[in-house]
Amino acid sequence: MVKKKIDKATTFYIVLIALFSALVCVLTIFVQIPWGKGYINFGDTLIFLAASLLGPVGGMIAGAIGSSLADILSYPVYAPFTFVVKGGEGFLCGILYTYVFRKQRPVLRRLFSMLIAGAWMIIGYFLTDLMLYGWEASLFNFVSGPIQAGASLVVALIVMPRIPVLFESVKHHTDNDEEELYAEIEEKKAAEAGSSAETRSDEENTVAENDVKSDTDKE
Repeated sequence: MVKKKIDKATTFYIVLIALFSALVCVLTIFVQIPWGKGYINFGDTLIFLAASLLGPVGGMIAGAIGSSLADILSYPVYAPFTFVVKGGEGFLCGILYTYVFRKQRPVLRRLFSMLIAGAWMIIGYFLTDLMLYGWEASLFNFVSGPIQAGASLVVALIVMPRIPVLFESVKHHTDNDEEELYAEIEEKKAAEAGSSAETRSDEENTVAENDVKSDTDKE
């Protein structure tokens, strides 16, 4: 019975990774704004979502495979660099979201994770353009990086809380339900604060009783 549940969870996880990889590829290919030697796209939105929902491994695979496949079909020269840059973006976002900012409020958890991962993507493509085309092209294309990352981040922040059905399914397999996690953390903090207050109260009562006893003994 347990083995069946594990197999089912693993299959579901693999299906979601494949789904997000395909969606990253499709969105990158069909929503393109030509810019410099490359183009602006919104595939990062789905990379951010995949990393947040599926963790660092799922985000890395979706970003690396989906984005590099899109480049193979449109801008092949970028494909090997994209595999590293977008894979790293998904992995970094997943690590930050799942572990580093785990105790932050949900909106801050998403924002910080996506901002830092987006910065990685900007720097990665700046270095890629520098190696492929030189300083002039890299500086020109450097402008498109923040636009792409910023637009993708905004869309991801808007969409992420509005997919409750997917969240409901994912949380049973990835233990990554951000609202419940934050509520548990706050409850734990409140319980610890209450326990500390009770301890201090008991200590104060004990001190007061000792003082009274000491005064009585003196009399």
